[in-house]
Amino acid sequence: MQRIKSIWTLASIYVGTVIGAGFASGQEILHFFGRYGVYGGVGVVLATILFTIIGIMVLTKVYNRNILKFDMFTLQYLSPRYLKIVQLVFILFLIASYLIMITGSGAILKEHFQLNPFKGIIIMTIICYIVFIFGTKGIARTNEILVPIMTAIVIVVAIVAIINQSSFISNGEFKLKVIIEEVISGFRKSNFTDIIVLLVGAMWSSIIYVSYNILISVAVMSSVRPLIYDKGSAIGGGLVGGLILGVLAMLILSSLLIFWPNIYKLEVPMVAIAYSLGGFSKNIYSILLLLAMFTTAIAAGHGGISNICEMTGASVPMIGAFVCIITIPLTLLGFKGLISIIYPFFGYLGFGFLALILLNPKG
Repeated sequence: MQRIKSIWTLASIYVGTVIGAGFASGQEILHFFGRYGVYGGVGVVLATILFTIIGIMVLTKVYNRNILKFDMFTLQYLSPRYLKIVQLVFILFLIASYLIMITGSGAILKEHFQLNPFKGIIIMTIICYIVFIFGTKGIARTNEILVPIMTAIVIVVAIVAIINQSSFISNGEFKLKVIIEEVISGFRKSNFTDIIVLLVGAMWSSIIYVSYNILISVAVMSSVRPLIYDKGSAIGGGLVGGLILGVLAMLILSSLLIFWPNIYKLEVPMVAIAYSLGGFSKNIYSILLLLAMFTTAIAAGHGGISNICEMTGASVPMIGAFVCIITIPLTLLGFKGLISIIYPFFGYLGFGFLALILLNPKG
C-alpha cells in the first residue's frame, strides 16, 4: 500500500509539473505536433517514451544516491566548478516560469471570467506562497488532489469532443471517418520522402518539447527523496507519470486534428473545442487552465526558491516572500510577451541537460 501511495505521489508531482497552461490549452501540442498532422502522433509516442525514461532515470538516481536537492543531482553530471553557473541559470528559468504562470492566470480570469486580472494574480500569488512554506510535502499534497481532477477534465472533454465532433463544424459534415479516409488517401498519394520529412520533423519536435519541460521536472524531482518508498516506487512513479502525460497529449492531439480547420489559428484551441460542447464545458476547461498554471507555478517557484535558499542560506518563508513580491509588477509585461522571450532560449538549454541525463544512465 505504501508503495502504491508513493508511486501515485511521484507520478502526480511529475504530471502536475509538466501539464502547465501550454499543455492543457492545447497550444503546445498544436505547435509541436499538430502541424505534422497524423504524423504528429509519432512525435507524441516518442515524447511519451522520453518522459517515461527520464522520469524513471531521475527518480531512480535520486533514490539510489540519496539525492536531496538540485545541486546534489547536478553534481552527478557536471564538475563542481560549473555548479554555481548552472544553478543560477536554473534559478532564472524557474522564477521566469513561475512568473509566466502567474501572469497567465490573470489573463485567463480576464478573458474567460471577465474578472480583474490583477486581483487574480494577487490571489494566486498568496496561495502559491502558502504552498511554498510547506515545501516538497506541500507540492506533493497539492498535486495529489489536483492532478486527478485535471486528468479527468482533459479526458472527458477530449473524448466527448471527439464523439460529438460535428457540433463544432458549420456544415455538420465533418466526421471522424472522413479524417481517416483523408489520412489513408494522403498516405497513398505522398511520396516516401514527404513522409520521412514529416516523421523526422515530428520526432525532432518531441525531443525539443521534452527538453524544455524537463528543466522544471528535474528541479522538482531532485528534492522528492523523502517521498520515495523504495526503488520500485521510483520506477513506478516515472512510468505512471510518463504514461499519463502521453495519454493526455494523444487525446488533445486527436481533438485538435479533428477540429483542425476551425482551431489551428487559435491561441487557446482546447477552450474553443470545449466551448463547442456548451458554455459550462468552456468554464470547466478554463478552470482546468487555472489549475494547470497553478501546479506548474508552485513546481517552478518551489524549485527556484529552494535553490536560492541553498545558495544564500536564507529561509524559505523569507525568500518565498521576496520572490512573490518582486514578480507581481513583472506580470505587467504580459503573458504572450514573456513566453516569446523566455521559452525559446531555455528550450535549447534543456536539450543539453536532456542529453546529459540520457548519456549517463547509471543510477
